[in-house]
Amino acid sequence: MLIESHPLYKAEAFLLLLFEKAPPKHWIEFTAIRDGTVKNDPKEIHVEAAQVHDLERSFDLTIADWVHKHSKNKFHCYFGVCPRESMPRGSRGGYPARAAKGNITHSVCAWMDYDKPTWREVAQSDPKPTFVVSTGHGAHFYYRYADAVPIDKATSDTKLIAGLFGGDNTCDAPRVLRIPGTRNWKEPDKELIAQLEDSDPDVVFSGKVEVPVDGAIKPKTVSDLPFDLRTVIFGGYSAAVEPFIAFKEGTQEIDQSKVDARVMLHLFQFGFDEDKIRSIFTNPEYGISKKTLEDEARKGNSENYLRRSIDWAKLEYQKKSLQYDMIGDSVEFETLHDLAKAPPLRFAVDYILPFGGFMTISGAAKIGKSLAVSELALRLAGAPGKFFGQFNVNHHGPVVYCQAEVSKSSLDRRFLTICAEAMKLQGWRDLPIHLLNKKFDLADPRHVMVITNGLRRVKAEFLIIDPLSRFHSENENRQREMAMILSSIDRIKADAGLVGVVLVHHFGKPSADAPRQGAHMMRGASVIGDWGNSHVLMEKHWNEVTGKKFSVISFELRDAEEPSPLTMAINRDKLVLEPYSMDDEHLPIIKGAIDQADLSPKDRIDLVAEKTGLSRNKAAQAISRIKREIREAKEEVAADMGVAPEDLEDDAEEGTQGTAKEPSDEEQA
Repeated sequence: MLIESHPLYKAEAFLLLLFEKAPPKHWIEFTAIRDGTVKNDPKEIHVEAAQVHDLERSFDLTIADWVHKHSKNKFHCYFGVCPRESMPRGSRGGYPARAAKGNITHSVCAWMDYDKPTWREVAQSDPKPTFVVSTGHGAHFYYRYADAVPIDKATSDTKLIAGLFGGDNTCDAPRVLRIPGTRNWKEPDKELIAQLEDSDPDVVFSGKVEVPVDGAIKPKTVSDLPFDLRTVIFGGYSAAVEPFIAFKEGTQEIDQSKVDARVMLHLFQFGFDEDKIRSIFTNPEYGISKKTLEDEARKGNSENYLRRSIDWAKLEYQKKSLQYDMIGDSVEFETLHDLAKAPPLRFAVDYILPFGGFMTISGAAKIGKSLAVSELALRLAGAPGKFFGQFNVNHHGPVVYCQAEVSKSSLDRRFLTICAEAMKLQGWRDLPIHLLNKKFDLADPRHVMVITNGLRRVKAEFLIIDPLSRFHSENENRQREMAMILSSIDRIKADAGLVGVVLVHHFGKPSADAPRQGAHMMRGASVIGDWGNSHVLMEKHWNEVTGKKFSVISFELRDAEEPSPLTMAINRDKLVLEPYSMDDEHLPIIKGAIDQADLSPKDRIDLVAEKTGLSRNKAAQAISRIKREIREAKEEVAADMGVAPEDLEDDAEEGTQGTAKEPSDEEQA
């Protein structure tokens, strides 16, 4: 350990405590950057590293002197917040070089870069940080876990904390932050030294950022807002500081409209809805209402101004929170060598759902899409067997199934029938399937936040949305709007750490002028078909002899070779899709025998056996099967028409003629 008089003594103590639970063989990166802030100084980057198990010895022998020397020589000195599993070499073989995301698997903490003068107030808020390091302009906060956690968990928590307090977008895994005891050279004329301000190793971050279940991010009132935002609302334009202040171009006159818009944007980020924002800007007790009230007094109508400002702020918030990844203040590009460090491609469901993948199941109405995803949900949650009888399920985990088409009792009957009749599964109610039988809006950032937190609470690994159209109110034919919806689903997947997402969607109406093929048969904008890793396409067909409805299921896959199409039909007794074939060469003979109403059951069996060469047993079974298909087809037609099956004329629908009576005992011989 360094002597107490050493300028980096506190830094060493801080690093040893912060990385106490880090994997011993992982590396701590130390980076010195001279960025040209100081006039005439060239830009340079130097990197050093020490393994966790050897951190104290390495810091005492080499790292401390290395950091101290560079700090005095006008370098900004940083350390990697997340330990690196490996340290890469530079382009010329130099070792080490700066780490990238692929070098990082775990973190010991969540963190926040808060570059505002109100950092002391944040330091006393919940969640309480374990360590606080002031930087001269703001502070860095470290929320240490009890043990190292996967990096996706840490970056997700970091994004939530930054959103809660208005911290900077510095949530990337390779993030480096300033080392306590080193100089901040952003203002060379001021001696700004990073200081360890608060250290309480007994404070352990639970990994939970509390967000109210109604979707509003804390705080809920103006009095609860961070100091700088609260000040501009109460004090008005003269009290505005960055990032709220704005001047008219080329002047030092405050641009009140821009200040209003920026305040509205931050209020959206803190979960305030349009009505609450409107009430703030029309309340004379708040200084921020000055322009709105003056417009009202002068023109008699401030609604147009408020509407335009609120619409702009809402759109900007949706862009920031849903459409785009937070990449921080800089971006690091990868090389072809970096691709080799990526985890191998693995499939949660063979061929059709890769880990981290996005799959659609689409088709015409009443073709069995919901039955397919119900079976898939059971398989993913742990029910044995192959999906569609074809595809191995390689990973099981908790499933969240969101549906808004059938009642709870209908859904219960569906699962009961599939498990009892098709899977013969005992104890199926204990499978980790969580249901949401209500609508939410994927275009509303608050709803997205609530769904994400709900998925995290139940530790969900799979999300099923059935159907997509019930969970948004946007125009499906507009590319921009649907891109935002799909981006919000991607955001949910990333922030909740999901293994896979499955969407159910409908086909569009066929058009001779604009025929569609493959994934573009799906209804709406083409971006829906362009998105995701795999598309399962269920096309509707009918057996011309029996009228039986069946589906030809084809696949469009991005990550695997496409399997041959499947021909399947719904087994109404089991409520699952099963293989189906129209290639029975005896169908016309059997159908003709069934249509001869004057034949007795015995004579019908003899006739079929004679003309087909089947045994009487096989003939009886074939007659029974074809009659069942005809009956099911008739019931489907009746259901579509809204009448009882017995009310249909025999020739009401082509291919559905024939009796619907149960076969006799002799016919079932």
